[in-house]
Amino acid sequence: MVAPVKANVTIYTDSATTIAGFYKIDDIMNLSVRKRAKIPNYQLWMTIAHLIDIKLLTIHMIKVRAHSGD
Repeated sequence: MVAPVKANVTIYTDSATTIAGFYKIDDIMNLSVRKRAKIPNYQLWMTIAHLIDIKLLTIHMIKVRAHSGD
């Protein structure tokens, strides 16, 4: 929400599930409302997709090892 319009955003996470979910956003958007409702956290994914669209963001997800550097 705080990223400026047309920003390049890099997100570092140890969650492979989150990265996989992010890269499936386009597929989720093409599903019917009934099928979307069956996807875990679909409302959150739809909100993220909306923010990316209206702010014209470029998102890069990078997987890091859990507790690396701790």
